[in-house]
Amino acid sequence: MPGVEVFSKKNRPEKYDLEDDDGELKFEARIDGTAVIRVFADCIFVETLDGKTVEVEEFEFSQPLPVGRVSTIELDQKDGRAEMILLERPWEGNNYQAVIRVSDPDKGDDQYGFDLEWER
Repeated sequence: MPGVEVFSKKNRPEKYDLEDDDGELKFEARIDGTAVIRVFADCIFVETLDGKTVEVEEFEFSQPLPVGRVSTIELDQKDGRAEMILLERPWEGNNYQAVIRVSDPDKGDDQYGFDLEWER
């Protein structure tokens, strides 16, 4: 998988609610330039395309993103001056990962945060 796997002490797999059909990822990072964030199950891989290396501050899953189709998935941007987009929804051709791109054209880094929500 492209990018570097990142970790967060806030993410607690023992608290996952695997019985629920809904899931959520809360993510926060400092980004300068363009970055791609890949979400696979409960792993996150970050690829810096230009600018400074992305500094992931924390993230937390309510449960892993299903390794299979989801009926809905939505990206809700909470922080950041530039637009975030959901480039790819999970599907068999991308190994069921969600792919998010952040493109920050301004100089210097900024605080970015998003919630990624899905339903099986």
